[in-house]
Amino acid sequence: SCLIQGRQKVPFWPTEMNNNKIISSMYGFNERALAGINPDRSYPTIELEFPSYKYQIATLQPRNGLAMQAQTKNEQLLRSCAFQDDLEETGENIIQSDFYDWLRSIEFELTEQSRVELWDRRYECMRVPESLPRWLKCVKWSNRDDVLEAYKIIENWPTKNIDPLMTALELLDVDYPDPFVRFSAVRLLDTRIDDDRLLPVILQIVQAVKNEPYHDSALARFLLRRSLLNQQVGHYFYWHSRAELKNPQYKVRYGLLLEAYLRYCGEYVEDLGRQVRSVDKLIYIAEIIQNSTHDELYNQKGYLAHVLTREGYTQNLQYFRSPVDYNIELGQLVLDHCRIMSSARRPLWLRWTNGSEYAEHYFPTFDLIFKNGDDLRQDMLALQFIQMIDIIWKADGLDLSLLPYGCLATDNCSGLIEVVKNAKTIMNIQKLGGLKGQFQFDASALYRWIAKNNPGADKLKSAIDLFTRSCAGYCVITYVLGVADRHPDNIMVNERGQLFHIDFGHILGNFKMKYGIRRERTQLVLIDDFVRVIINNNSTEKNPIETREFKNFKKLCIKGYRILRRQYRQIVCLFKLMMNCDLTELNSEADMAYLRQTFAIDIGANEQEACDRFEQVLLESYRSSVKTRVDWVFHALNHIKS
Repeated sequence: SCLIQGRQKVPFWPTEMNNNKIISSMYGFNERALAGINPDRSYPTIELEFPSYKYQIATLQPRNGLAMQAQTKNEQLLRSCAFQDDLEETGENIIQSDFYDWLRSIEFELTEQSRVELWDRRYECMRVPESLPRWLKCVKWSNRDDVLEAYKIIENWPTKNIDPLMTALELLDVDYPDPFVRFSAVRLLDTRIDDDRLLPVILQIVQAVKNEPYHDSALARFLLRRSLLNQQVGHYFYWHSRAELKNPQYKVRYGLLLEAYLRYCGEYVEDLGRQVRSVDKLIYIAEIIQNSTHDELYNQKGYLAHVLTREGYTQNLQYFRSPVDYNIELGQLVLDHCRIMSSARRPLWLRWTNGSEYAEHYFPTFDLIFKNGDDLRQDMLALQFIQMIDIIWKADGLDLSLLPYGCLATDNCSGLIEVVKNAKTIMNIQKLGGLKGQFQFDASALYRWIAKNNPGADKLKSAIDLFTRSCAGYCVITYVLGVADRHPDNIMVNERGQLFHIDFGHILGNFKMKYGIRRERTQLVLIDDFVRVIINNNSTEKNPIETREFKNFKKLCIKGYRILRRQYRQIVCLFKLMMNCDLTELNSEADMAYLRQTFAIDIGANEQEACDRFEQVLLESYRSSVKTRVDWVFHALNHIKS
């Protein structure tokens, strides 16, 4: 990096407004602490003049040796705190234990008084290794001696017993701009995290590049190195970075990264070229269809086939690797199964044959939905969050059979969605039960559909178990994540009995309103149709809540919720790294306040109190399921009208 010289024009960042009041933050008016100047020249600008020199003056990147310049006083104490075994139970140590519990607590909040205490007890903090990100917030970064002391402590901080991935992600947040801190985070990733653990969070790591003060950073070099060494990592790095090229604030940074990657990725650049040409053609086709008249769309299937078979189109839409899933090779388009969907943006449902030479041992076809005009980055975030929750639960011995299907935003207004095989929406399943099922008068349609697809006592028992676990998992997820717009077209079940949710356009408690009234009056969906399957259609019991099967379902829900609450810091970290995406429902700290509510942190509840509160929400959602059914009746009526 080079020292700025001469006259520079610096446009201001816009202020954040809420109810015509200016919202300030710890970053001033730059709410999200964006690196660099505002590229929008329409805002007020100031002109600064810096001293000019004969030569360019470059700064050196921080290295490990920089930390060793720190003062050596208290070095013995520092080392003893880093490596000392468990303390003896004395009165003083009990007080220290309270201090350590506070450092670990999810209710941790930093005040001016606690900042001073954390700095004074900085060596003791090393006995709680996972507290490093919290401790760094107490450092006075404007004081050179304190900064050097902090560097020394970071170098000696014990990292053996911490989660290196989550610690690194926290340190790559916008709250930690210091280059040496960020270098230490990247070092954790590079030395402790393999590619298998890196892939589920590659989206957040690519977004963290926005928080770097300079284009050339340790994180950028790490991403390039891993992408060039592993083609699968490179695949997702490329597409997540390419989605940011239309963002004027970051297009230069990501453009430089992509140029460096494409120059050295070898033959894979040809694969990426075919994928990009295919996506560009799909965007062009989608725009043609969106601008078509009703007369032209009278025979939608024939019209789409005509557009897809135009000269130059078919060649670019066949035999390329799926952008959504690196492991899938798409073959020929199956025109008979391609169609225009009925929603406002007229998405395209497309089917390809399996282009792999081992196709006979796998699925013969793959279906993808292409959307143009919709921002799929929020859906992608929600599905990646579900994938991470699945990893967290399985690491704790809990398998709730989640189904995070593939979704990729190719830019900020288009993308591809994987179609789950052999699955139907709840709406379509209820339609099979006739008007009674469609208008919520028959709660057994779902059970009969699952039983029909799983004949025999053993298969049906397995399907019900799968439904119970997956329903429990998505009850917890939709509650914690605040997923809204849960109508019967946004919940699906496959033939094996596995339930899953789709369409995450509204999250974090942004529930839809109609005439000032919230359309969804329960915090999660648990209707009679679901409970009928969970209790195996056992109608002999007067109250389904008292059945053994429902109690087991409730235990699964509470256990899943308890595990997630313990991982609150990790969940917040994953969301916070996405704040610079300019998503409508996630662009400031205030948008994440919903997570504090769902985990009962805002009211200071302990773990058991929070679990009891969630249990009440679960039971109340079932008791009030008639409200959900009324909403679904109106949805069915609107569907018939359209």
